[in-house]
Amino acid sequence: RAAQADGYLNYRVFERRRPGDLPPDRDQLLPIRLIAPYGRNRAAMGANIRSIPQARAAQDRAIATGQPAATESFPLSQDVGVTLMGVVVYRALYEGGSTEPRDAAGRPRRPLGVAFATLRPEALLRGALPARASRLDYCLLDATPGGQRPLLAGDARCLQLPAALPSQSRELDFAGRAWRLVVYSPTGLPALEGSAALPFAIAGLTGTALLGLLLLTITGTTARVARRVEEARLRLRDSEERFRTIVEHAPIGVVSCDLQARPQEINPYFCQLLGMSVEQLKARSVMAITHPDDRAEDSRLGMALIRGELGRYSRIKRYIGAQGQVITVRATVSLLRDAQGQPYRLLGVVEDIGEQLRLAELERVHEAELAANRAKNEFLSRMSHELRTPLNAMLGFAQLLEADHDPILSPRQRGWLAQIQQSGWHLLQMIDDTLDLSRLDAGQLRVRIEHLDLEPIAADSLAMVESQRRRLGVSIEVELDSDACELRADATRLKQVLTNLLSNAVKYNRPGGQVWLRARRVGDSMVELSVADTGPGLSDAQKTQLFQPFNRLGREVGAIEGTGIGLVITQRLLALMDSQLQVDSAPNKGSTFSFLLPVSSANQ
Repeated sequence: RAAQADGYLNYRVFERRRPGDLPPDRDQLLPIRLIAPYGRNRAAMGANIRSIPQARAAQDRAIATGQPAATESFPLSQDVGVTLMGVVVYRALYEGGSTEPRDAAGRPRRPLGVAFATLRPEALLRGALPARASRLDYCLLDATPGGQRPLLAGDARCLQLPAALPSQSRELDFAGRAWRLVVYSPTGLPALEGSAALPFAIAGLTGTALLGLLLLTITGTTARVARRVEEARLRLRDSEERFRTIVEHAPIGVVSCDLQARPQEINPYFCQLLGMSVEQLKARSVMAITHPDDRAEDSRLGMALIRGELGRYSRIKRYIGAQGQVITVRATVSLLRDAQGQPYRLLGVVEDIGEQLRLAELERVHEAELAANRAKNEFLSRMSHELRTPLNAMLGFAQLLEADHDPILSPRQRGWLAQIQQSGWHLLQMIDDTLDLSRLDAGQLRVRIEHLDLEPIAADSLAMVESQRRRLGVSIEVELDSDACELRADATRLKQVLTNLLSNAVKYNRPGGQVWLRARRVGDSMVELSVADTGPGLSDAQKTQLFQPFNRLGREVGAIEGTGIGLVITQRLLALMDSQLQVDSAPNKGSTFSFLLPVSSANQ
C-alpha cells in the first residue's frame, strides 16, 4: 500500500524462484521497494529478495556483520527482455539509521532492511583494459569455495589456460567473495620484460582499482540510503504518532477486526460508546454486540467486502451496550489488504447518531406542534369572528328591547332580558380574550409605548369591574402614590392588564372581601403596580400551572365564570411591554400580583 501511495499503482509482492528452488520461510518477506533507474529495472519492483536462493546467504551475512556482502552470479530479474548474469552487493540498515549491527553497549540492533547495488561484471570489465593493451584479454573468476558459476566475466577459456600462455592474476576479496582477476595474451608475447609487461600491470591495477572504487561507492551509497531511511522512519513515526493521537482523541469509534469480525485494535471512544473495556470487546465478536435484527445485513455486507464486490459500505445500525442499552450509530466499514493483495482486516469507523436522531425527532415534534398551533389559531380566529358578528346583533337588539317602553316589559321579562345581556357580554369577553390569545400566539399583536397618566387608566379599569364588585360585595381600596402616576406603557394594554387582575381579585375573593390596587415608586426609574386580594390563595402546585391556557386550577366546577386565559394574556401583554408578572400567594392568605413599568422621563 505504501508503494501504491508513492505512485507505483501496479506494485505487487511476488516470489522469484525457479523450479527446484526451496521457498523462503513464511515469515521472511523482504520485497524490493525502491530501485533506480526505474525504467530498465521495473520488472524487479516487488520481488521478494528472500525468495532468491543465490542471494539469501549474502543477505544473512550483510545483516549479521554490517559489512557489504556479495552474492555469487545469477540471472538478474530487473533486465527486461534479456537475461544477463549479475552480482548483487547488500549492505544492511539498522534501526536509528545506523550501519553498525551493534550499539555502543554491544547490544544487537534491529535490522530495518538492506540497500543493494547490482553489478554486471561483463559490462564492468569490458572497458577496464586501456587501449594500448589491445593484445591482452581478461576474465574475472569467482574462486569462492562452493560457488556454482566461477566465470563472472570474460572468455570461458580463462577457466583452463595453458601453462605456457603468458598471464597475470590478482586475488581480490570483494565483499566477502574470493575473486580472481586474470589478464592474459591469447596470441602470446615475444618477451615479458620491460615495457612488454606493462600492459599486464596496468590491466591488473586498473581492474583492482575499479573494484575497490565500486566497494567504496556501495558503502557511500548505503550510508546515504541509511540516512534517507532514518529520515523517512522518523517522518513515518511522527506521522504515526499524530495519526494515533487523532484516532485516540477523535469523537468517533474506530475498530479494526480480523475477517471473523473479532476486534483487534479499538480506540477509546468506541469503548466509551459501548461502556466496555478493550479486554471485554476483544473477548467477543462484533456480531455479539450488534443488535440481533442487524446481524444478517452486517454479515451479508461483510462477505461482499471480502469477495471484492464492494469497496466499502456505510449503514445505520444498532449496538447493544454493556447495560443492555440500544446505541444507534452510522458505521462505515472498509476492507484492508495485505502485501499480496489478499483480504487482511476489516476497518470500521463508527459515529454515534443517537443524539442526532433525538434532535431530529424533537424537531419533527416541534414542527408538528407549530403546525397544530397555527391551525388552532386560525380556527379560533375564524370561529371568533363568526361568533362575534351574530353576538353583537343579539346584544344590540337586547339593548334596544331594554330601551323600548312601548309596550313596557314586565319585571319578569326584564329579568330574562338582563340574563340575556349578562350572558352575551360574558360570551363577548370570552371571544375577545380568545382573539387576543390567538394574535399573541401568532405574534400579530403590537404595543405602542407612550407617556401615560396612571389615574384615568386605573379609573377606567375600576369602572369595568364595578358591577361585578357590587354584586359580590367586595370593596376595592386604591393607593396610588403621587410620584408613581407618570409611567411609560401602552394605554389600551395596561388598562386590559389592570382590568384582568382586578376582575380575578373580585371573582375569586371571599364574600365581603377586600381588594387593593396600589402603585409605588421603586428606585429612580421604575413603578410597581400591584393588585392584592383576601381570597383563598394558591398552593404551590396551582402556582406552577397558573399561566397554562384554559386551566382554571380546579375552579371550573364552581359557579364562578371564567375561561382560564385571562392571566395568560396578562402575562404576555406585560412581556410585550418589557415587564413580567410576579405572584405572591399562599393558601388562605390571599394573592398579590405585581409588575414593574418604567417611570416617564418627564417625572424622573
